[in-house]
Amino acid sequence: MGLWMLDVPAEYGGAGLGLLPRCIIHEEIARAASLPFRGLELFGPEVRPVLFHCNEEQKERFLKPVLRGEVRFCFAQTEPDAGSDPAAMRTRAVQDGDAFTINGTKRFITAAGRSDYVQLMALTDPEKRARGGITCFAVDLKSPGVTLERQWPTMMGEAPWQILFENVRVPAANVIGDVGGGFLWLRSGLARDASAGTAHVPWASPNARWI
Repeated sequence: MGLWMLDVPAEYGGAGLGLLPRCIIHEEIARAASLPFRGLELFGPEVRPVLFHCNEEQKERFLKPVLRGEVRFCFAQTEPDAGSDPAAMRTRAVQDGDAFTINGTKRFITAAGRSDYVQLMALTDPEKRARGGITCFAVDLKSPGVTLERQWPTMMGEAPWQILFENVRVPAANVIGDVGGGFLWLRSGLARDASAGTAHVPWASPNARWI
């Protein structure tokens, strides 16, 4: 039917659709599908929006393999004491030479059990926090110190994971965007506008409103 990678920009082989046409397609498929719609990747690989902000070298390692269906990412922001307020996260990433050491816990992480990498939000500056103190990392889930601790069954039939990070070494080359710029990517990924394949930060637009 030509319904493939709906929100992926056309330059990467996707349909480049905005929010409204995607909602219409999702609603109609959900009405007719005999299986639950959520999380089935009916329209191709799930591509985390932040991956489009990778540098060219990272696109070869992360973005393109995801687009080809060879690699899967999950997203880890929520913590036991930081859900609706991500600025309160405690997972710490401390730089040590050309790598970061990460310690902390993430909870309710969908698809962690079937993913290769996690797009991890971690605190790199406790003083700045949401104002330049949160960084986005691509972390290999097979790294030493990464443990999928337990699952949390839900009424929707899903069972998201709790992930423990204990002295996990992550190369500085795996920082997505700038150090301290993770909160920008976090907000832009969770609050998309209706233009094709793009995202924005709500407070950057004079007409933006939270819902």
